[in-house]
Amino acid sequence: MMKRTKISLLVILLLSFFFSSATNQDRYYRSVEVKDTGWYSLLLPPDIYLKSKADLSDLRIYKISDKDSIEIPYLRMSIESSTTVKWNVLKLFNQVKSKSNSLATVELNTENSIELEFIFNNPNFDIEAIIEGSNDGLEWFLVKDSVRLLSLHKEGEHYNYTKCKFDDISFKFLRITYPNTNNLTLNAISQSSKKVDQVRMKRILLPTLNSEIKDKSTSINFNLPTPEEITGFIPKVVFKGEYARRFILYGYRDSVLVNKKWILNYFEISSGVLNSYSNNSIYFTPELIKGLKLRIENADNIPLKVSNAEALIFPILLKSYFPDLNGRYIISYGDKSLSSPDYDLANFKDKIPTITDTLSVLSEKTIPYIAKKPLFSLPDNLLWFVLLAIIVLLSFFTFKMIKAKA
Repeated sequence: MMKRTKISLLVILLLSFFFSSATNQDRYYRSVEVKDTGWYSLLLPPDIYLKSKADLSDLRIYKISDKDSIEIPYLRMSIESSTTVKWNVLKLFNQVKSKSNSLATVELNTENSIELEFIFNNPNFDIEAIIEGSNDGLEWFLVKDSVRLLSLHKEGEHYNYTKCKFDDISFKFLRITYPNTNNLTLNAISQSSKKVDQVRMKRILLPTLNSEIKDKSTSINFNLPTPEEITGFIPKVVFKGEYARRFILYGYRDSVLVNKKWILNYFEISSGVLNSYSNNSIYFTPELIKGLKLRIENADNIPLKVSNAEALIFPILLKSYFPDLNGRYIISYGDKSLSSPDYDLANFKDKIPTITDTLSVLSEKTIPYIAKKPLFSLPDNLLWFVLLAIIVLLSFFTFKMIKAKA
């Protein structure tokens, strides 16, 4: 019994030594130029994803001095922490009707970028409205001469396109004229109020990699130069005429080798309807991806073609407080054994300044892994032979013990 126990312990030690050596890895860091104490933002390059964990949980900020090294807490900005969207119901007035049209006026909140949602009394309609703007309620100017509003609710299928965005207008009042069909009445208009805390999305153009039409569907592939966190996708559809087609947007992060061929692991990101009366912007929770696939269901219609697309990139943005200048600051990553840090800072998001200066992050440096010299070392072939011999011995003693008990 004592002999088998010693052999088991030896096996455990050898296996732990063998597998720990397989996880040895380099780490990386970038110096941060801190010129004064206080709150700062750090905008990190996307190629950090190539050498860190997918969720960036191995990111650490350190202050290094002659005496010691201190970990500096940080907050990673996200869609939820950087953007606040509220919908406010606006008051309608001057609502009148004629035999053919209805009219309503609304007073806007003072914002340059305005997004409105139109709420009607009927769940089924397909109309085109005219939007006019005014600052005094007397002189009116044409804003949009044709805004298509659509709502379809039947047989379990629900589809709404009742929102409209107006960029760079500063009118105090808007007047909406719409057809007076099927006793359609505008019940309310809601206006979105969006506040973004120093997060600027980056747009990149994605050329079409390849396109395939099969089984009444069109599949288009797009690749990114480097892995990015995507929060929006806008395909440019080339088609003359009206259309409304269902789509599924897929993304992939990694691939597997099967029969000497790399297979991409796609997962669904978003689904909905592409149509001819909008810009087909698709928004979703940020997803780290290397490439995209857009699948369009054509049914029995003429297949749609997509010439290119735009991707909306969410940046890697950190916010942190740098207490002093006694030492130098670095951002470290690449240690896959680390898990997400637990900082008190996450409970005090409201206390962090909205507007902060951005610090420069310098080029990447490598911290090479230095293997500790083992107490004993064996050639690889001999190590495998020893492991195999130990396994054979364990099997022999196990069967012998089972036979003795029998």
